[in-house]
Amino acid sequence: GAFTAAAALLAAFVLVERRAAAPMLPLHFFKRPDFTGPTLVLSLLFFAMIGVFFFLTQFFQLVQGRSALQAGLFIMPTAGAMMISAPIAGRLVNVVGPKYISIVASLIVMAGLFVFTFMEVDSSPLLPSLGLALFGFGAGMVMATLTDTIMASVPEGNSGVASAMNDMSRELGLALGIAVLGSVVSNLYRVNVTDALTGIAPDSIVQTVKESLGATGQAVQGLPTGLAATVTAAANESFINALTASMFVGAAFIGLALLSAILLVPRRMRDAQASYLEPGDMRRDPESAGQDVPSGLAPVPIEGD
Repeated sequence: GAFTAAAALLAAFVLVERRAAAPMLPLHFFKRPDFTGPTLVLSLLFFAMIGVFFFLTQFFQLVQGRSALQAGLFIMPTAGAMMISAPIAGRLVNVVGPKYISIVASLIVMAGLFVFTFMEVDSSPLLPSLGLALFGFGAGMVMATLTDTIMASVPEGNSGVASAMNDMSRELGLALGIAVLGSVVSNLYRVNVTDALTGIAPDSIVQTVKESLGATGQAVQGLPTGLAATVTAAANESFINALTASMFVGAAFIGLALLSAILLVPRRMRDAQASYLEPGDMRRDPESAGQDVPSGLAPVPIEGD
């Protein structure tokens, strides 16, 4: 029902924006590859990104029993790698172009996700730190590059539209990533826990543990030491198996980002800020040629133009 309502509201939004004299989102901008392509790539990147951060914090704290401070410190390689790669991408974008930077960055991010698939319950923090460093390096490259590309793809007077779309692409990816990857991990975890503990632990314990990894510690209180250890180990192993499976799903979406970069992201960065009047956007009015038009206002078409 929610998805149906969302689809209906989105269709209504498109209809209103197409007819509005001053649309909040001029839809003709989507005809520009350097506007549409980067927006899509960023959404897919953040889709995978949320899975990494959302589940790794649970891994460090709930599975390995580390403090919140330790978990935060172990995730810091991502930020450090981004600080290194973003300036590099900024210098290369005018030489190499946004398409090739996006392709290479997507492959680096995908490599980082595959590192996470080797994680085990007792893995050293160095293993996920390596994956986070790769992930952050690639993400820093592509975010800096595609943000510049989106902002340059619209006239200066429409910078607010480009900035909003740049933010929206991230938020959409984060929301969908939590929903989809969260469902994958949750369902796999429940199946794994049920298979591992049925017939070994009481049904009430199995029901509690499969609802949440975080409930395991409370559920095993009062159980014999050996059984408590068995339940805890099964829950942790089930979570790790579900986590590594979700990384393959995230890598598949990065594959879609890679395909989108190949097909939609332009090879070269614009030499100057985009003009409102561009081929493919609308018919050009000779009297207003070279002039930017305020947001949402198209030039009057002239027959024979």
